[in-house]
Amino acid sequence: MQRLTADLIHNSRAFYNPLKERQLDLRGYKLIVIENLGATEDQFDTLDMSDNEIKKLDNFPRSKRLRTLLLTNNHITRIDPRAGKNLATLQHLMLTNNRVANLSEIDALVAFPSLATLSLVDNPVTQRPNYRAYAIHKLPQLKVLDFRKIKPRERAAAEQLFASGAGQDMLTAVQAAQQEAQSVRALSACVCASFVPLCAPCVRCCSCVAGRVRSMCGCAGATNQTSTRWCRR
Repeated sequence: MQRLTADLIHNSRAFYNPLKERQLDLRGYKLIVIENLGATEDQFDTLDMSDNEIKKLDNFPRSKRLRTLLLTNNHITRIDPRAGKNLATLQHLMLTNNRVANLSEIDALVAFPSLATLSLVDNPVTQRPNYRAYAIHKLPQLKVLDFRKIKPRERAAAEQLFASGAGQDMLTAVQAAQQEAQSVRALSACVCASFVPLCAPCVRCCSCVAGRVRSMCGCAGATNQTSTRWCRR
């Protein structure tokens, strides 16, 4: 395991690839977290971070140049939609052989306005029913998905599916699952020695203040409870 430091970035191989794009090679360092990429000074068209152990696509500085991001063979499960605001020029995203499992992670890619090519090959999400149609529906600017060009008839079929009742039910289910996951993550962020168990949709507040964690549950039909427990942090 190694941290992505400014020194590592400066000492990594930089070159012009066959497309005559300036590329930075950060492959195979066993990186877990994306960090300190401001040290690149936005000098690269392509960033190769394949063959690491990165778990989340996030923490990118604002870039006006980056066009291609290679993240093949990592451990990515989550995509931060805020990354899209800083990667407005990103056109090609390779996430082959990662661990993206939920369709809601595709929703996060809506924030990448220039995204034209996406690979999620060998991710669990590709086994979800109507995965390809869902991606085409959510990312209308996409031209190539999983190394297959998106055809007009696929776009028409996706549009028809998600205009139907079954498609709307699918969108609602994905959104509900996303909200539940966000609530669970918000609760898990407070690493407490003990706390009152809360169901995910009922978490209204969970914040560390002066070394304490305060959580409130307001289930319909249940008594509101407020509890304070010492936090390990």
